[in-house]
Amino acid sequence: MKNKIGIALIAVLFVASSAAAATGYIYDSKRVEKNPNLPNNENKITYEYYLEDELQEQMPVNPDITNEDGTVTKDNVYRFSRYVCTNDVTGEFNNETWTFTPSEEKESNCSLYFVNSFYDVTLDVRGGVAADVNPIKVERESDRDFIITPDEGHEFKEVTCTNGKEAKWDQSTNTLNISAITENLACTVIFGTQDLKVDITVKNGNGTTTETAGYGESVSAIVQPSEGYGNPKIECTNNQQATFADNKLSIEKLTDSTKCTVTFSEAAPSTYKLSIINIPNEVTITQGSNGQDIQEGKDGGFTLKPADGYDLALDCGGVAPSSTTVNSDGSITYNFLAIKNNITCSVTASLKTN
Repeated sequence: MKNKIGIALIAVLFVASSAAAATGYIYDSKRVEKNPNLPNNENKITYEYYLEDELQEQMPVNPDITNEDGTVTKDNVYRFSRYVCTNDVTGEFNNETWTFTPSEEKESNCSLYFVNSFYDVTLDVRGGVAADVNPIKVERESDRDFIITPDEGHEFKEVTCTNGKEAKWDQSTNTLNISAITENLACTVIFGTQDLKVDITVKNGNGTTTETAGYGESVSAIVQPSEGYGNPKIECTNNQQATFADNKLSIEKLTDSTKCTVTFSEAAPSTYKLSIINIPNEVTITQGSNGQDIQEGKDGGFTLKPADGYDLALDCGGVAPSSTTVNSDGSITYNFLAIKNNITCSVTASLKTN
């Protein structure tokens, strides 16, 4: 009886152990099916793949390209960046085979991170022209200079790039520099009308000042000579041309900042004519002449004597003599003080009436 019980017990244990072995095999085979590169054991590594920190359904793979000679190579579209594994698992990524090899086989979750090898930089240039055509492909983490020519009369104002990426403008070379590019970028580069300055220096006069204007605009300033000075000489830098009229210095079209010097020279006094025309035979000039040159501000005059039995009349075109003196010999002296204009007088004679 005991032998029968023992045999039955052994049979039960055999069936149980066989069932357990079968169960273990199915468990392992499921793990291997999910991770076919791992050994057939209870340990497995679960992988997640990220491109630019965004979760992907599968690992990014560089595509094949066929060269002109028919050889097939890999297009360097993606780069492996880093990995993070739980349970202190480490490993290495082989860029040639594009595979990750863990250092040991134990339960872990590994995240593999990939990045793009190149990024697009798009420039929106306002008031200038970029040398490159959008978009410009730039290798990851590299620096890049972009040549941009401002429109005539324009200068750099500002640049803004997506995600606050910094960009620097070099006015001496007309280049925009962006360093360590690690993402697609869109940058707006703004050039505005140049703000120009005119420094005016006046010698022997008044009007020294500074004026501002935009490129292509006109600019003017009041400039006056000191007393006794005139005939201005104007010199401007940077090929700017200035004119002077009615005590005003003017530049019609300003194309560059400039410094203008206005120098007035000492002016010779102006000379005016004091003239007598149409002198009849009955009138004689006893002092002065019928054509006198008088410096500006000086006095002038003449004396006229009518013949016996005649009176004379003087008409100076609306200008009255400053004084008229009848002399004892019957002559008349006409004085003009502080002459500042030409004066032309006409004389007529008429018989006296008793």
